[in-house]
Amino acid sequence: MANVVWVLVWARSSRARRLVSLRDYLWLRGVARAPAGGPPVEIRVAPIPALPVRLRPGTSDVQVLFDTFVGMDHLPPSGPAPAVVWDLGTNLGLTMADFAQRWPAARITGLEPQPALADEARRLVGTFGPRCHVEQAAVWTTDGTVSFTVRTGDEFGGHIAPVPGEGYTVPAVSLNTLLARTGPADYVKMDIEGAEETVLREHTQWARDVAMIKVECHGGYAAADCARDLEALGFSAQVDAHHWSCVLGRRV
Repeated sequence: MANVVWVLVWARSSRARRLVSLRDYLWLRGVARAPAGGPPVEIRVAPIPALPVRLRPGTSDVQVLFDTFVGMDHLPPSGPAPAVVWDLGTNLGLTMADFAQRWPAARITGLEPQPALADEARRLVGTFGPRCHVEQAAVWTTDGTVSFTVRTGDEFGGHIAPVPGEGYTVPAVSLNTLLARTGPADYVKMDIEGAEETVLREHTQWARDVAMIKVECHGGYAAADCARDLEALGFSAQVDAHHWSCVLGRRV
C-alpha cells in the first residue's frame, strides 16, 4: 500500500513531474495500479514539454503514455509533413499533441468516443488553437449512434459493443462525413479497437482521398487481412516492422 499512498499524495500536489528516470517509471506504474477514482496526477514529457499531461489513477492512461512516447506506433515513416491528419481513436490526446508538435502547420482532427477522454484531449491540445479539433464520437461506417462498452482499467480498449444496446450510447461519424468536413487526409492514424475491419470494408469511398494510413489491428482481425483490405482500397500495404499488429498503407 505504500506506493498507492505515495501516488495519492502526489496527486494532491500542484507540482508536475518530468518522466526521465527509472524512479519515475516505477512511480507511474504505481499510478496505474492505484484505486480508480482518485484525482489525476500531472506530469510533463519531453516530446510535448509545454503541455501538462494528466493521468487518472487506476486507469489505462499510464499505458497510453508509454505506448505513445515509447512505442511511437502512431507515427508514419519519415517524409514530408502532412497538411491534414485524422487521429481516429484519440484517447487522451497524446498522439494528437505529438502530431501538432511535430507538424506545426498541420490541421488535425481527432475522434474519441469516451466523453471523459475527449474532454481531456480537448484540454491537452487546446494550446494549438483551431488547427486541432477533437470530436466526441466513434468511427463507424454511417453517421448516427452506436453502443459502446468499456471496463475500468481498460479504457484504451473501449469498443463498439458487439450487441446493440449493451454499454452506453455514443455519437458515430463515418469517414465519408469526416472527408467532407476536412478535405482529403494526408495521414490517417486508425486505432479504433476492433471496428477497423468493418470500417475498411463498408462505405469506403473516403479511402480514395487518403494518401497514407496506419491501422492498428485488434481482436480476430489479422494484420495480413488488413493489408489485403488496404490493397483492395488502392493502397500498397505492409505490416509495420516494429509492430506486428500495425499495417501501413500508401496510396499507389
